[in-house]
Amino acid sequence: MASKAGIFEIKTWGDDLSTITQNPHAATTGLPVKASEIIYQGCLVAYDPSNSQAQSADPAMPSAAIVQGFAKATSDNQTGAKGAKTVEVQSGVIRLLNDGNLTAAHLRKPCRVVDDHTVGVPAGTGADRLAGILVALDGTTHAWVHVTPEINALLAGQRRRVIVDADGATLTVGDSGAVISNAGATGAAPFLLPAATVGLEYIFVVEAAQELRIDPDGTETIALPATGVQQAAGKYIVADAVGERIHIICITAGTWDAISHAGTWTAEP
Repeated sequence: MASKAGIFEIKTWGDDLSTITQNPHAATTGLPVKASEIIYQGCLVAYDPSNSQAQSADPAMPSAAIVQGFAKATSDNQTGAKGAKTVEVQSGVIRLLNDGNLTAAHLRKPCRVVDDHTVGVPAGTGADRLAGILVALDGTTHAWVHVTPEINALLAGQRRRVIVDADGATLTVGDSGAVISNAGATGAAPFLLPAATVGLEYIFVVEAAQELRIDPDGTETIALPATGVQQAAGKYIVADAVGERIHIICITAGTWDAISHAGTWTAEP
């Protein structure tokens, strides 16, 4: 649900969307609105394909949700089931609130959803929900953002997922490409790799001064990055200093190699 600040901003801008948009694209057909949701005119709208519903853009919205554009009119479904109301969404360049952190250095770069009418600087993690591309600043309080589902779907596809687990975890094929951290660990954090299949890759970063162990499947091997030599089957490699990191990839089935690393990674004793 949009905040009261969102309502105030829309009223301040006026009901004529021509005052807050430039070069709009064609509008979508009505999207089914999430149950118990209100989407305000001129505010950012996201569509969640996993639940087949539109909602006000929010930093806590599902990771599959993609910002589509802005609402052409308010759609109040606060008392309705999913789809009882629809919302017409238009893409284009829209004037939104700047959370105070966007500057000229961020022009022509992605910006993130702070709420349904505010954008800010992405944190660079999988928690970001991207609003679009920052195209201009309007003083220090507002920003012009190019919002289209095509751009945002592309940006979402370029994001790396971040996995933080202080106790370690069993990784899956679906985690390939993720950045993996032991932040918050108070002891060793073993991360168990799936079967080494060509093309799988993982990035590990030590963010707590505890052992981060990368453990291959029992009969498979992982190379020590300093030498490139594969270790004994099922033996892990480990680092424990904050900032140490490694990017591993499976080039040959059954083995893991490092394509980059920083710090000292050692073999299981």
